[in-house]
Amino acid sequence: MSNHQVPAQYRLRLGEIEITALSDGYIPFSPEIILAGEPGAVAAALADTPQSQPLIGDVNTYVVNTAGRLCLIDAGGPSSFIPTLGRLEAGLAAVGIDSEQIDQLLLTHLHIDHIGGMLTADGRAMFPNATLTLLADEHDYWTDPALLASADAGFRPLVAAAQGAVAAYADRLILLSGEAQAGPGISTLPIPGHTPGMTGFRLHSGDEQLLMWGDVVHVPAVQFAHPDWRLSFDTDGATAAASRARVLDMVASDRIGVLGSHLPFPGHGYVSRGPDGYRYEAAYWDHFA
Repeated sequence: MSNHQVPAQYRLRLGEIEITALSDGYIPFSPEIILAGEPGAVAAALADTPQSQPLIGDVNTYVVNTAGRLCLIDAGGPSSFIPTLGRLEAGLAAVGIDSEQIDQLLLTHLHIDHIGGMLTADGRAMFPNATLTLLADEHDYWTDPALLASADAGFRPLVAAAQGAVAAYADRLILLSGEAQAGPGISTLPIPGHTPGMTGFRLHSGDEQLLMWGDVVHVPAVQFAHPDWRLSFDTDGATAAASRARVLDMVASDRIGVLGSHLPFPGHGYVSRGPDGYRYEAAYWDHFA
């Protein structure tokens, strides 16, 4: 028995773009992170799902090969923070990508499970040749000195980690606003609420498109059916729920495929309307046929 998993990797094509999904690991979630309207509603919903315990949130990252550039969307989390994370570096090595080959790092938001792989053990930039792109609203919120000064003991390390990650790339920082072009075949789609400046990234080539939506859904077992259920660590739960409703409606109506940070690896699938709320269907395996 090997007693360990191989580096998780998966490739798919979108027109002239190649996307490589890499797993950074997973986060064990507690049902208490889900805020529902009625007591017992979360437990009842989870009891109807075959994989309700333990509750697992995958942490997916994506390398986008577009127009001769390698762009990494999100960078996973540090194993020092959550021991089941920190596998991005091994994943990149498994698909033959050196950290120096990454041209652009795009962040959906600055939560620690999306930025942990940005730095080396001694605090230097893990991707020395990459520019860093994120929305200005996200940058301004996390780098505000007042946020660190006012943060409680539990929140302070997360703010410090965000500020340290951004500082390491300060000389090659690109801040965008609204819906903007972020690179060849990549544009931003603001999805605020979970954090003030969270963004999704539209990937498009010809008539084909995908939406990498970051943290629109954390717990697929219940949040597709109950999109109004919020997360305890949303910065603004009401705005997050409204953003989720808007994005789910859009991808279901327009039949846009999605990539999700916390959907079961590789996090690629489709959303449709169900009898109550929405439902998620994993995409067929891409055989490059």
